Amino acid sequence: MSSALAFAPLVLLPVVLTVSVKAAAWVFKRTQLGWGHAFGYGVIASLVNMAGMLTARMPAPPSIPLPVLAAVSLLAVLALGGWYLGPRAKTAAGDALRFKGGVVVCLIAWLMLVAVSVAIFFASALVI
Repeated sequence: MSSALAFAPLVLLPVVLTVSVKAAAWVFKRTQLGWGHAFGYGVIASLVNMAGMLTARMPAPPSIPLPVLAAVSLLAVLALGGWYLGPRAKTAAGDALRFKGGVVVCLIAWLMLVAVSVAIFFASALVI
């Protein structure tokens, strides 16, 4: 039973990203984005983040500092958002957001995730 729970983050991360991207698209000028495209971004971004975590844990001699890896990971998911979400997200008029709009939607989604994470952190500190 406990070994099955170890895989819960692998399932939950794409789902959380899907919901945050869908909410961010709605916040950004009421942009229309389908659940399938939001889930596609969530899966791809999760894979990129997992690759970054594996890179950070590699015992190779040329160690890359964690802040540099975090910055590269953020830039990678933002670029991925522009590439993947830009042509798939539509404005209210039906036009594609393009690369810049996809990056903005992605940035809003990640800022929302950071805000929720900080709120949960401080709420858990109050409970304990």
